[in-house]
Amino acid sequence: MKAHLPIFAATVAALALAAALFLAAPAYADAEADAETQATASSETDACPPADAPDGADDVDDGEADADAADGTGATDELAADDAAEQPAEDDAEEVGLDGDTVVEQLGEAFAPAVEALTNGEINWTTGHVTVSGEGQAEGDTAQDIAMAKRAARLVAARNAILTIAQVRFGGGDLLGDVAGGEISVDAVLEGFEEVSAEFDEDTHTATVRLRAPLCGASGVIDLDGVRLVRRDAWPWPGGLPADSSAGVDGVVIDARHVEVAPAALPAFVTNSGLSIFDVTQLPPSQRATRPLAVYVRRDAPPEGAFGPIRQARAVARQAGSADAELVAAAGNVFDRPLVISAVGTAEDEPSTLVLSAAAVRDLMISAEARRCFEQGRVIVVIATEDD
Repeated sequence: MKAHLPIFAATVAALALAAALFLAAPAYADAEADAETQATASSETDACPPADAPDGADDVDDGEADADAADGTGATDELAADDAAEQPAEDDAEEVGLDGDTVVEQLGEAFAPAVEALTNGEINWTTGHVTVSGEGQAEGDTAQDIAMAKRAARLVAARNAILTIAQVRFGGGDLLGDVAGGEISVDAVLEGFEEVSAEFDEDTHTATVRLRAPLCGASGVIDLDGVRLVRRDAWPWPGGLPADSSAGVDGVVIDARHVEVAPAALPAFVTNSGLSIFDVTQLPPSQRATRPLAVYVRRDAPPEGAFGPIRQARAVARQAGSADAELVAAAGNVFDRPLVISAVGTAEDEPSTLVLSAAAVRDLMISAEARRCFEQGRVIVVIATEDD
């Protein structure tokens, strides 16, 4: 039975329990351990009351069944049924997505992965992975001392995994640990994290263990069960998606280098008036956490200029749809028919929600097939290189 650990009720005792379970899991048992133990745990807490939705927005609950539905169908299933005309059928939706490492290589040397360092680990927003590490000190240099040090390192890494997951930005302005009703799956710590290395430094007698897990997918750390999603008013995509997916735009690249954006696993893309061009609620429930909605990469931003008029002129050019020629050329290395558009800001109190330029909205209006790119995760967001 899948056990969950709600972030909001996480205590030191709960962290210790998860770490102990992690050590007991066969996938992480040390080869020199005397015996393997099996442990299961479950924790049940009342869901935190969801925050009030803004006016004009619909609430979507992926985890709670509709009390009025005689067949027990969840609210999200009702939403999907009501909006069948707007959403792709689950059976017909094509799982494509992008491989982040391949994207960076194809874009060229001017681009780099978007890796965010955290206190207890890091998030690679390009590949969509969380990596954590832990250290353990050995009292000696015997095989048993080294084995015990590695066990201690795994315990620390398991604890850091939970702390790091809580810092993952879900979407909008929320961390995963702040989302009303959100949960961290203990199974994600036990099974989702893969041990990528276990090293021992003979000079310092220190063991270091590194673990990695995907943000999304079957073994991903993001679990939308119990998360109350807010559906925004939708931007009216033009109708008539071409049946031939080989026609028209096959990838979208958003230049956000002049925007202070915070990468997120499930970001939203909106117009200046706040209409949702695309967000996670526009996907069928079963596909909402299968992969990140976009691949983030870093590239140096062109200089804005020291004077106000120059800065203003560049901002006007972005609104008018003037694309960086080098970025357009790089996008052509990834997609056959890329659409390169610009972002001009983020939504208020939502640093992960990108506001697209007026020119970008016009381009999307005449490129209905671009919607398929959003649905399939064929979106690259280019953000500025971090200052040293």
